[in-house]
Amino acid sequence: MSPRLILSRGSVLWLGVCLLVGSAGIWAGQDKSANDGVYSETQAIRGETLFERNCTNCHDTARFKGDFIGNWADQPLAAVYDVMKTTMPEDNPGSLRPQQYADILTFILKLNGFPAGETELAGTDAAMKAVRLEKPTPR
Repeated sequence: MSPRLILSRGSVLWLGVCLLVGSAGIWAGQDKSANDGVYSETQAIRGETLFERNCTNCHDTARFKGDFIGNWADQPLAAVYDVMKTTMPEDNPGSLRPQQYADILTFILKLNGFPAGETELAGTDAAMKAVRLEKPTPR
């Protein structure tokens, strides 16, 4: 065999290992569920205040319970978060800070019976992609 062919096989093998390790990290992050207490009670209270200030002109809290969560089941929180950031408030989309959208989302999680935990949910795309939205687990 030529050295070039050995190098190519080695490069392919190395690339495969890198992809496997990288994919494992992505899937490991998705193992976190909204049922795992991914926000704090304090954050949900902030989110409720923000919801009242920015959302109640158009939305009642009842709109965000039950079927609303079911429509997003088995998707990352990022799916809901992205819609919120790009379309809300309807009269001024994207006008809140990323953390404010995260806080409002935690209030919606609380409305649907998802438990609070010890840490706050960061208003970043990475944090939202790391959490899978499922139906709430009865406690």
